[in-house]
Amino acid sequence: FSWDVHSLTQTRELISSCDALYSAAQTLHATARTDDDVATADDADDALRALLMQTAMRLEAAVEDTSVPPPIPTEGGGNAAAAAAAERQLWRALKLVRVVAAWADLLAEGALQELVGVLLTEQIVPHLRLLLSPLSPSSRSRWRPALSAT
Repeated sequence: FSWDVHSLTQTRELISSCDALYSAAQTLHATARTDDDVATADDADDALRALLMQTAMRLEAAVEDTSVPPPIPTEGGGNAAAAAAAERQLWRALKLVRVVAAWADLLAEGALQELVGVLLTEQIVPHLRLLLSPLSPSSRSRWRPALSAT
């Protein structure tokens, strides 16, 4: 299926479709009167299970493919394009956290927590630590007036 794993809008639409499939499967089970009806309800369950498994695999692959480079200082002639790319990757990782969290009602909580944990501990937090680390000696003098005014 075509789903941009980083799109919260598409994720919400997919979750809504999964909810509708789940409701339909429950209705099929509740109204099943013949063996064929039961088989149809079981097929609906299997289709939903396969869709959710595919979704979980796509989320896992997206987390594995996420790479947030360390922040790149732009003062002193740093590469502004590389700094912008690093910031974009950080925001992309943060969006992925929101997408993973959106699946909380349909996918296993432990697996989702593990995916979010990987994003936070291996990508987002290290980037933020470097980004928010104390100012380097060369930039302290530049920021001293602003810092002393607070």
